[in-house]
Amino acid sequence: MRYIEREAAIAPLRRWQKTLAKTYGKNDEYVKCLDDVIDKLIDIPNANVAPVAHGEWIEYGEPNQFGEYNKWYWTCSVCNEVGLDSMNFCPNCGAQMDVPDTDVGEMGDERWKN
Repeated sequence: MRYIEREAAIAPLRRWQKTLAKTYGKNDEYVKCLDDVIDKLIDIPNANVAPVAHGEWIEYGEPNQFGEYNKWYWTCSVCNEVGLDSMNFCPNCGAQMDVPDTDVGEMGDERWKN
């Protein structure tokens, strides 16, 4: 679902209405119809939405005493909290995790490959 600004929807209708009123008069049925449409748009209740934060999982490893990387972590690029790379959203800040543009992840693994 997509949300739009109410005024962004109403502004072109008002411009169209003004043009029609100049051409056909304020009592024209199309001018009055646009009044009704604009009133209906104004009466629609506001949606309870918030901007979506976008992030990605950043992968890093922790070396053991032999210098081998056997512990891998993923942190949210928005809040830096640890999460699982299989999650679509960060459980801490709610950021939507976007799939990287590359075919292969930074560490050379193929989990992001299509």
